[in-house]
Amino acid sequence: MKRQLFFLGTLLLLIAAVSSCNKAKGPYYNATITATVQFNGTVLEYLESQKGIYDSMVIVIRRYPDLVQKLSSPGAMTLFAIPNTAFELAQKNFNRERAKQDSVPLYFKPAAYNLNRPDSGMYHYEALEDLITRYIFDSVYNYDELAKSTSGFPTHSLLGYQMNLMAVQQNAVGATKDGPKVIELSDMNNSIFRRYWKSALTSTIAAVQTSNALVHVLTQNHEFGFASFTQKLLDPTIDRGGWVPIAWHSQYLGTWGGTVFHALDNDYDTRWHTLTSNPPPLPIFFTVDMKSMTTIGGLTIKCRGDGGHDGSPVDFNIEFAPDGANLSDSSSWTRFRFFYPPDASTIMIPKRFNLDRKITARYFRFTVNQVFSGRLYTDRPYSNLDEIWMNY
Repeated sequence: MKRQLFFLGTLLLLIAAVSSCNKAKGPYYNATITATVQFNGTVLEYLESQKGIYDSMVIVIRRYPDLVQKLSSPGAMTLFAIPNTAFELAQKNFNRERAKQDSVPLYFKPAAYNLNRPDSGMYHYEALEDLITRYIFDSVYNYDELAKSTSGFPTHSLLGYQMNLMAVQQNAVGATKDGPKVIELSDMNNSIFRRYWKSALTSTIAAVQTSNALVHVLTQNHEFGFASFTQKLLDPTIDRGGWVPIAWHSQYLGTWGGTVFHALDNDYDTRWHTLTSNPPPLPIFFTVDMKSMTTIGGLTIKCRGDGGHDGSPVDFNIEFAPDGANLSDSSSWTRFRFFYPPDASTIMIPKRFNLDRKITARYFRFTVNQVFSGRLYTDRPYSNLDEIWMNY
């Protein structure tokens, strides 16, 4: 009890110090606040002790036994604590889109549905785990360490997703160097270009030190999932970080990129493109190593979004092979074939194709059988593709 009262008193003093520095134009934090509050317990115990603040984060964490064990075990981690308001905002935006599709709402809290039913209103487990672990790191990062770099530290979160951590000193009213010191946590969106990143700020550089983690607190206006929650949960795609193209029929460098990698970079301005001069005959393929066995229920493709969309796949195969397979042996691959209606008004919109059964694989091969040209099918021997994703 004494420990809890001491901790609460210290936390209230920190909050009071922060609140006293609020300005009319927005949150302003005392740049001298560098104290670290000590909590005698694990990071999971700390989150659970903060009733009414991190309840939603705890609910999500508790869905994954391995994550519970990780956060309850000795270690040296960094965790960005996500307030309830971040989940409320994400849930509100998600269910607004669900309503447009005449679908029932989904919720984080389990009281509203039967956990034994897969259609009972639960968020997609794999996609949700991918998002929650983007706030957890297997090393300790404090402000002083991060301040050694002006561009931040690209680093992998708990499940290997690429994030960026950066120390930031914002401008104060009437000053350029005396503003609040905070930490910026950025979802790099599988891109090296900062314009595609989504970022969140901590409320201060004051942190909480637990027995196994340093805890930074995100601001109340953050949306859980870095504004990608709705898209990812409506149509869950598998993280492509670390995926490597290992074979291709043809590539052609140009202002649009041109390599297979450019179909995996989350940039709609680039694409995979085959040779246009003396091109190989159809069918045309490329193969990607996903680096680990992955359970897949479908795929989504984004065709060329400019020009006349010539070369966009309208008849294609997607094939899968397991870890250790002989990729040169056709019997190692499981094939699915899809047809894409050749309509110039819709062909550039991302389109999902569901497999007739889930399959677990390490490799996939995308093969174009016919391509779009005007409003007709053709065997015109070149192709292109803006993006390709695998879905849960």
